[in-house]
Amino acid sequence: MYFLAGRLGLKLAFVHASATPVWPPTGIALAAFLLFGSRVWPAILAGAFLVNVTTAGSVASSLGIAFGNMLEGVVGAYLVRRFAGGRNAFTRASNVFRFSVLAGFLATTLSATIGVASLAAAGQADWHAFWKIWQTWWLGDASGAILVAPLILIWSATWDLEWNRNRLLEACLLMASVLIAGLLVCTDVPAPWWNRHPYPFFTVPLLVWAAFRFSPREAVSAISILSGVMILGTVHGSGIFIQSSMNESLLLLQAVVIVATITTLMMAALVVEHRRTESDLRQAQGGLERKVERKTEELRQALDALKKDIIARERAEESLRNLSIKLMRVQDEERRKISRELHERIGQDIAALLFVLDGLPPRFETSDPPLAKLLSDTADSLRLCVDEICKVSSLLHPPMLDEAGLLPALRWYVDDFTRRSGIEVRLDAPAELIGLPTGVETVLFRIVQESLTNVHVHSGSRTARIKIAREDGQVFVEVADAGRGASFDLLHGLRGGAGLTGLRERARELGGQFEMRSAGGQGTTVRASVPIPPITSEPEQPAAS
Repeated sequence: MYFLAGRLGLKLAFVHASATPVWPPTGIALAAFLLFGSRVWPAILAGAFLVNVTTAGSVASSLGIAFGNMLEGVVGAYLVRRFAGGRNAFTRASNVFRFSVLAGFLATTLSATIGVASLAAAGQADWHAFWKIWQTWWLGDASGAILVAPLILIWSATWDLEWNRNRLLEACLLMASVLIAGLLVCTDVPAPWWNRHPYPFFTVPLLVWAAFRFSPREAVSAISILSGVMILGTVHGSGIFIQSSMNESLLLLQAVVIVATITTLMMAALVVEHRRTESDLRQAQGGLERKVERKTEELRQALDALKKDIIARERAEESLRNLSIKLMRVQDEERRKISRELHERIGQDIAALLFVLDGLPPRFETSDPPLAKLLSDTADSLRLCVDEICKVSSLLHPPMLDEAGLLPALRWYVDDFTRRSGIEVRLDAPAELIGLPTGVETVLFRIVQESLTNVHVHSGSRTARIKIAREDGQVFVEVADAGRGASFDLLHGLRGGAGLTGLRERARELGGQFEMRSAGGQGTTVRASVPIPPITSEPEQPAAS
């Protein structure tokens, strides 16, 4: 490839037989060193030697030129690997610029300097023409490095451009447009207005189209087609690049091609960077979404586990509550059983005493008061004492308060009271009653319990209503019935209601109020209020040393 391209390039040598402004072998050598490494240097050296020795040079000058061409490729490849990203230099705009400067402009000075010096030293070139020959040689090598090397390197890489029918049609339209534009630029159009205006610069949008809509592969292909068409047109003596000599025309053309190639490849690299950034952002977003989904699933599982724990705890609390209710019912039945047994034992003892009294002398019957009546009254008092003892044993520690709180205890007691007495009781209590101090809960429960007992014993009502409210730092409880109104003694002295008397004093001790009223002798209402003591934090104890 190097030999054939060199033979073709030297056909355009006008300033000297070994110096041409079109030299593709430089790009071939640079691409070979970047793709295969430094082990290809013998092939490059042999190709360069054969090209020059079969053209017009001597063996000595051909060896010098071949060494310069080989050294140009080695140094250029090293600089590109070291500073411009190697064979992947065309995926970043900064690397494209470094590639152009290092390999296209800097490394090519070695071949031009060594080659022209070899010709001059061998007497095949005049030292006075050194600069003119060097300029043509260097620009030809630079155009080959900047255009041909990227063409080979880019086509040897894989690009992730998605192709479909529409994109294929667009690519064909682009290449056809580039070909037509190149023909128009390098053809003598018989229109005066065409040559008076810079219409050839209309090819720039086509290169921008290739860079932004496709990959660097399509961009470098477009500029290669355009360059080839313009070289053919210029060689045939037509187009806008025609100067006083063919060498100057080709030098101008190659300068334009170098600028257009660098600009197009940098734009294409910017598009690649943009697409890579978008891809990275999509991947990062996808990873973030997957992480969010994973965390959401973990949270959902944690919530499900928490719900299961809450349900299990509620079931356990419900089981404990049912167990407590059963236990309280058993305790209540035991108290009633003990009360009945005490009643029976006292009745049996009184009956035995009365039987004994029948055999006593008459003076015991005429005593004041009569002994039989005294024993009967004593038995009634004992029965009342037994009732009070059983009731007080229940009131001193209301059931279920410690285990479940005030509301469950009230609900259980109301249901049990309704079942035993047949009185329909409506309980109106908010859920905010949770968290009350134990003393307050006990007083409220005992007020409800004692009031319902009075409704059952004294009022004769078949309905009752319990209302409990919490406001302004106090708890209000109200028990009302629709039966016979309470007597004056019960309202003011609370005689006959020893339990309410004690609760009134207890409510006052806690800083509350207690009243009992009856409107027109119809129904009785017991109302009490108990303040809720504020919760104070205990001072922190110093840590033990």
